[in-house]
Amino acid sequence: MSYSELSNPYDFANPVTEEKLFAGRSDELKEIRYYLNHGAKTNKPINLSLIGDRAAGKTSLLNMIEIEASKLNFLTVRIDLDEGDKESQLQFFYKIFDSIFNSAINDNYFGGVGGAIFDEYLNQTSAYTVSNNIEFRPFLFPIQFAKAMDAGRTDVLTSESNFKRDLETINKEVNTSIILLFDECNVLSESRVLLEKIRNIFMNKTNYMLVFTGTKELFPVIDEIFSPIIRQFKKITVDEYKDIEDTEICVSKPLLDIGIEPSDIFENSTFRELHNISEGKPYEIQLICHNMFKKIQEGITDSMTLNHSVLEDVRLELETSQDLAKRPKLYEIKSFNKESLQHLNYLSKSLKRSTSTEILNLEYLIYGNTRVTKADFKTSYDKFIDKGILFVNPEGRLDFFGDDFDKLYTKYYAREAGVQFEFNYYNLESNYYRGIRDLLHPTNSHLSLNRDNALVHQTIDYFLNTTATINADLSTVMTIYTILFQFRKDEIIHIEMPFNLNGTNFFIHLFFDDKDEAKKVVDFQNEFEKRVKDNSTNITLNSLIINKLKIPSRVELVKKIQALHSNSITKDVIKYHGVRFPIEHIESLLEENDERENIVLAHCNAIWELDFNSKRQFCSIENYNVVNMGYIYMINLLLEEAKYCSDFVTSSLEYNKFHLSLNTFNRSVIEIMTGNLNAIQTNMDRVITLAKDYQESTNTVDSTSCSCLLIPSRTGDGDITFIEVENPELIQTALDVKAYFKSFKI
Repeated sequence: MSYSELSNPYDFANPVTEEKLFAGRSDELKEIRYYLNHGAKTNKPINLSLIGDRAAGKTSLLNMIEIEASKLNFLTVRIDLDEGDKESQLQFFYKIFDSIFNSAINDNYFGGVGGAIFDEYLNQTSAYTVSNNIEFRPFLFPIQFAKAMDAGRTDVLTSESNFKRDLETINKEVNTSIILLFDECNVLSESRVLLEKIRNIFMNKTNYMLVFTGTKELFPVIDEIFSPIIRQFKKITVDEYKDIEDTEICVSKPLLDIGIEPSDIFENSTFRELHNISEGKPYEIQLICHNMFKKIQEGITDSMTLNHSVLEDVRLELETSQDLAKRPKLYEIKSFNKESLQHLNYLSKSLKRSTSTEILNLEYLIYGNTRVTKADFKTSYDKFIDKGILFVNPEGRLDFFGDDFDKLYTKYYAREAGVQFEFNYYNLESNYYRGIRDLLHPTNSHLSLNRDNALVHQTIDYFLNTTATINADLSTVMTIYTILFQFRKDEIIHIEMPFNLNGTNFFIHLFFDDKDEAKKVVDFQNEFEKRVKDNSTNITLNSLIINKLKIPSRVELVKKIQALHSNSITKDVIKYHGVRFPIEHIESLLEENDERENIVLAHCNAIWELDFNSKRQFCSIENYNVVNMGYIYMINLLLEEAKYCSDFVTSSLEYNKFHLSLNTFNRSVIEIMTGNLNAIQTNMDRVITLAKDYQESTNTVDSTSCSCLLIPSRTGDGDITFIEVENPELIQTALDVKAYFKSFKI
């Protein structure tokens, strides 16, 4: 395949518009689908707001809402706002009405585009004339608009009663729920009048659902301007991808769409590096991948590699999108050497959350003088303040001078120079924890506030002792359970690091199965105590608490979850295992790690006990893929469990043709293991048919690639053997197995 002949699949300039390219956001989409289904069934829908930073993916998610709403027979109306929309109330509501009416016209209501009503509407809104024929002018707002514009009066106030009447007329005609999708709603935060009008017109209007998108600053501002509106929107936060799996999907889908198997040109280890440098931000992932793929097309590399050259291209791409001459402080930053950029990175922690003294202390208390001396750090701080790169805001907190572009450019310029730069807006206590965690590299860790510390101890006690009881708290139970489940040793070390910051107690809980690693914590604490005494700071330390914990078996841990009788906790535990076992199995193949393979089976057994051996109420792709679970049982020769999983998939309506094809292949392998070779040809034909149907439905050549398959073969002596193969293509594999066994007498 000549990559130069393909289009670059990574579009960083535009939001995602196709479902097949949309990555992640499964929890957000689940919640959105719930409220869309609710809105389709009731005349009083609940409005939605998508809140997130710029370039976080809000518009892409809004596009998915439009698609999902169309499936539910909503009339979808898109309204993309801009700065000019707030200037005139009349023009603003004309934009809303025009968008709603045109959506109805495009669906052939009111006679469609060629009808007399649309022709009259064009006369009213373009020529500002009004016909005498009332049959063709069923709306009042366009008449008001025409007369106001004819008189040159763009300052005319919109009649709420007339606008409401027109909305009812449209809704009666289309006879379905109408959803209004507003993008870039931050412009509304500057107009109290428009917000009041929106509330008055829409909040009690039946069969109309609103969706707003805006930055995190939008709704607090709206709340200040007009508080009741905040209670009438269900907020959905759109953040960067938290899980590396979402970044992996974001990278893989565009490649699959143009017929490229991701593993052919993208190293598995690069996913982590990309996730870290982009901080899981979809725009940055697309921008970086665009430049990595471009290098392949230009013949510079034969794989998507994240190197210095790619980072330079990203920075240059940012430069072409802005006039740097209007951003002189960026030239100051470009003059900094690597050491200065490192110091700026250290100071860019707890921005807007902490004072400069607190941030300067943060570096010294955790790292001492190992990264930078106190004197040099203070000198750099003074330089950044003097040049306006950093400043102290009116609340006395340290902040960075620039907007989103300045931050993005600074990050990539610094990373190009070899500094792992990131802007950090965590509170001070979180940064103490993050610094200690990164320095000590504990096997597992957990940070909790004072009010939760008793609950942490209670939860640990519950899992370790047969008679303990607990007031189940989902977050704490999940944290302790997942920590304990990962350890294989019977005894581990639990270290509690208490400290007081600004009068509030905090507790860092660290867990180790290595005595040498635990000793590092003790050594660190001793150094930490010396630095606290030597420094005027708002932190005080308490003594370490060190305990040895005897961990019950994983089977006993699962029984503890069952004993809680909590559906929400059980579901989250199942989802945890459902995510982990496929990942850890792939990692075990890469590392050839038998110990990892054992925990993979332990994850599946936990799901089996929590769901398959009870009500099977969580047995869905949302929580875990039963095809994958059956595969794990098959390769571990637990064939009855594997057959049970296979039968479940066959009887379920939730699995697509690719899953059914894969399940059929695996079931054939099980039959071969049990000595039944007669159905190989028929089963492989079914595998091929289902997989080809799936290929056609997705319109992608490589949509039937798998992470791994157990492929039957024969030894030289004629015995059947099985080989696990990574990244096979299912159709070709089925053809190969069919042909291979056909050559033997059965």
